[in-house]
Amino acid sequence: MQGPQIVSHGDFDGIVSAALASLWTRHTFVFFTGPESLRRNTFGPKDVVCDLPHPSYPVRAWFDHHAGNIEEARQMAWSVGEGAAYEAPSAARVIYDHLKSSVNFPPFLAETVAATDRVDSMDYATIEDWLAETPENILNSTIFLPNEDLQQARKYLLRLVTMVQTKPLSEVAEYQEVRERFAKNQEHGKRAAETIGRLGELVGNGQICVLDFSEMKVAPRFSKNLAYTLFPKAGAVLSIQPVVMGGRKTNDLRLSLSLNPFLKEQLRLHDCAAILDQLELGGGHPTAAGGKITASSKDERLRIKAKVVEDIVRLWGKQTAAAK
Repeated sequence: MQGPQIVSHGDFDGIVSAALASLWTRHTFVFFTGPESLRRNTFGPKDVVCDLPHPSYPVRAWFDHHAGNIEEARQMAWSVGEGAAYEAPSAARVIYDHLKSSVNFPPFLAETVAATDRVDSMDYATIEDWLAETPENILNSTIFLPNEDLQQARKYLLRLVTMVQTKPLSEVAEYQEVRERFAKNQEHGKRAAETIGRLGELVGNGQICVLDFSEMKVAPRFSKNLAYTLFPKAGAVLSIQPVVMGGRKTNDLRLSLSLNPFLKEQLRLHDCAAILDQLELGGGHPTAAGGKITASSKDERLRIKAKVVEDIVRLWGKQTAAAK
């Protein structure tokens, strides 16, 4: 029978968060999931949840740093238990600061958490900084590889948890498995740049780069920030992807709108979540938001998609005018 578990987000912040939480609880079983699928699982009172929405079940500890999740938990009166939840650059930061007085963390973890802050909050002054081969950037790029089996990916994440607990990131980044995955990701990045160059379209006087994958059976996976290597002056990327259910492409579309993290000062008054919320398509954060288009036919999908892009450009223009 499975014992108490740590449930964490399957990204760099989630990996470091799981490593910290495991040093505290001594739980050895870590389960990685995402925000959308979290509540399809059940949880026990001794479980610890990190970098995810509150599971809605009583748990030993809930750690998070996302404003929307924190507000939801407050409204629902869901307890953090022995955990903590407040806005911060990363969930790892919340965990580390909450536990460092009671847990004898290895000294190198202070820098690991600082690196996690940079990665999760996209705290990079330039795109060159984001692309630089720093230990945290190398590790972050190895987490998921294109076309990788999910179970294999999870096994790698579990190995990373152990590595992060016992070694500085500079040493973890030199492991052979890490270097091999990094090389594969670099090659994938080159192909992604070619895809962006082929599909990327600037709208709204060059302010928004639209990446429309809606006619593909499966959208390629890569960081949207790669678009700024080709369109550095774009203020945002709008990604449009097909929704696949049971292995079959539907007429529904998934949207994501995110600000150029390398133009923070110029875009400080722009709000992606406000745009999608006003269009009743979804929500999220000022810097990144997601939504969904529902359509019953291809013709309807094409018509709604064109109207949504037009509306997003219009609302973006209003935000730009208001910021002047």
